[in-house]
Amino acid sequence: FTPNYHVGVIQHLINDIDEADFDVTRGGQVEIIGWLYQYYNTEPKEVAISQPKSHKFRNNEIASATQIFTPDWIVKYMVQNSLGKLWIRHIVAKNGSLSEKQLAEQFQWQYYMEDGPQPKEAIVEITSTENSLEDLNIQDIKFIDPAMGSGHILVYAFDVLMDIYISEGFSKREATELIITNNLSGLDIDMRAFQLSYFSVMMKARQYNRRILSVNHSINVFSIPDTSDLAIESFNVLFEQLTEKTVAILKELLAIFVHGSEFGSLLKVGQYNFEMILSELDGLNEHQLSFELIPLIEKSKEIIKAAKLLAQPYHVVITNPPYMGSSRMSPALAKFAKEVYPNSKSDLFSMFMERWGSATLSGGYSCMVTMQSWMFLSSFEKMRKNILTKYTISNLMHMENNVMGIAFGTAVTILRNTLLPDFSGTYHQIKTTDVTKGIPAVVPITGNRFNRTNQANFKKIP
Repeated sequence: FTPNYHVGVIQHLINDIDEADFDVTRGGQVEIIGWLYQYYNTEPKEVAISQPKSHKFRNNEIASATQIFTPDWIVKYMVQNSLGKLWIRHIVAKNGSLSEKQLAEQFQWQYYMEDGPQPKEAIVEITSTENSLEDLNIQDIKFIDPAMGSGHILVYAFDVLMDIYISEGFSKREATELIITNNLSGLDIDMRAFQLSYFSVMMKARQYNRRILSVNHSINVFSIPDTSDLAIESFNVLFEQLTEKTVAILKELLAIFVHGSEFGSLLKVGQYNFEMILSELDGLNEHQLSFELIPLIEKSKEIIKAAKLLAQPYHVVITNPPYMGSSRMSPALAKFAKEVYPNSKSDLFSMFMERWGSATLSGGYSCMVTMQSWMFLSSFEKMRKNILTKYTISNLMHMENNVMGIAFGTAVTILRNTLLPDFSGTYHQIKTTDVTKGIPAVVPITGNRFNRTNQANFKKIP
């Protein structure tokens, strides 16, 4: 289903399915949606990955071959230590009467890791960086998952945002409206993923506000549009109705999204007056519209809304990006990678790290769970150096094979978009045996590798 008639479809589901099945306080419902999506994706995924190694993935094949569901406890760790960390640092900067640990316990964020002891120089740097956090309002926080899949990260981020809103004195009903309108955004190249994410977020909203489905909300969750099958001449009938400035911008955006379903959230979009364009398109509805104009207006709005999310800076970016090496990239994607992401072109996940690390506001957090290979392979050397000179590693959770349910090592890396030369980041390990009989109750796990160190030490390693 699409936003145009999502309310009717969801109301139908609510009426026909026992309400208890949507009681997320019982646990598991969000994971069920994700696992079902991965299950239904099994056949197309097997078809995609069974192709010869010389085969290049394109469009829907990329989504089928690269989607991996993120286990619930890892999602909680990621969100608590980025979105949660941002808010706790705000509270500390504002009054400082409670420690990070005490604040995390108040919110009951079991996977939150407080920063370690810092040298005096780092404390000065942190204080200077976080002065602006004193005036941060929860309504203003911008959060995005640019490869949202079935919406698992978005749904838990909704819960954490709700925790924060309630602590600030908002009602659940008011907070729900603000979260879906102001805070939460998501993108994906797969239309099915978009549909499931839309459904998941709306069900989460209904948990807190039973009346939310009675209003036609347009939440900031979209599939990346693709204009490869559109001739720009077909838009001439629409262009005739618009100002010259708007036409110029729409032509630029149509060109940017020619490979939308392949490049996805790796696309970069400049700053435009998107609200002005949307207002001008909405103004056309005041007149009698031809059947020829209506789909062109809808397509233009779809492009503008996705472009707006791609252009906007964020306080927090969290995602499990696609993992796909350059050998599987189509000629168009490989060329794009070399031209736009020369330091991280070896894999889609590393390109996401570069693209969305730079999309955060100063002092903001980007958090991704990726393959571990970026930490040591020579093909990622330039990327590593770029990270060490531009960002601060807040946390790094290194996970052995099969911790994520996949047969290779992975890592959750949380970067802060500011360079704190004297800051000591937190590094720890999760072993395969830690998750074979359940999930970690807390982190770090006693007995596993654990260290707090200044990232400048990595420059000593050849």
